[in-house]
Amino acid sequence: MILAGALGSLVHTVRSVYWYVGNRQLKWSCVVKYILQPFAGSALAMIFYVVIRGGFFSPQTTPENTSPFGFAALAAMVGLFSEQAVLKLKKVAETVLEPPAAGADATQQEEGSSSPPDGTTKVDTQ
Repeated sequence: MILAGALGSLVHTVRSVYWYVGNRQLKWSCVVKYILQPFAGSALAMIFYVVIRGGFFSPQTTPENTSPFGFAALAAMVGLFSEQAVLKLKKVAETVLEPPAAGADATQQEEGSSSPPDGTTKVDTQ
């Protein structure tokens, strides 16, 4: 799961860097994000694996009765679409737990927002 999540994040990172370099909009301040993205994707894939395995499968289900390819595909998708995965995990958590109170400077990430391929938003500097 960890390797599949890292692979998905790596594909996401390469696609995003390619897009920004091609459009001559790469900001060097985002390079750290691109370096850390595979690690975040790996961790997120593992979290999703535990949530899916623990929530949708009986405790008596053995690993032999599950498809490792299905879990690997899910992990790769979580790594590839990590921003969307975090939003979905947030919805699940808000269903089970009470949402926190918003602070004075809070900004909310929303599903379906128009943004470049890596989920960041463009800042208008005019």
